[in-house]
Amino acid sequence: LGVLLSVPSAENANKINGLGARRNGPGQRPPRRVVTSTPVLARVRPLDSPSMAEQSAARILVIEDHADTRRFLESMLGREFEVLVSENAVLGIELARNQRPDLILLDLGLPDVPGETVAREIRRATATPILILTAKASEEERIGGLQLGADDYVTKPFSPQEVVLRVQAILRRDRKS
Repeated sequence: LGVLLSVPSAENANKINGLGARRNGPGQRPPRRVVTSTPVLARVRPLDSPSMAEQSAARILVIEDHADTRRFLESMLGREFEVLVSENAVLGIELARNQRPDLILLDLGLPDVPGETVAREIRRATATPILILTAKASEEERIGGLQLGADDYVTKPFSPQEVVLRVQAILRRDRKS
């Protein structure tokens, strides 16, 4: 079994600490407020996992602003890889620099910085393979993404199995070079 590391969101932390669950009566201290930063999730797999041996603990960074898609990708890829996730470009670039992922899945429609800018920034700093996973589906957008230096481009909605196979193929090619 893997272990899921997570920093709780402020909303969940407040639920855990009982905020909103009760009113303060006379003489009661107000509940403690918990302030958290952007959640960062990572799946840590045991060393004896068969996929760990096959993939040599490949680390995948997912930069995706939609929470449901982010959680789905983390769950799906977490079966075979160590997964880091970011909900925005700034944290994603920081994780790309500090955590040295083996591959980056990048959404182009990020709220804080355009994904194209993120791809350029990452490409300037590293040769880490980039798989763009986005709703931008026109031929011009796909060609533009590949010209930015992406190693592959998948449009949403996507097939989970196809994404996993493309990730495996990119990692296999990258390890051979």
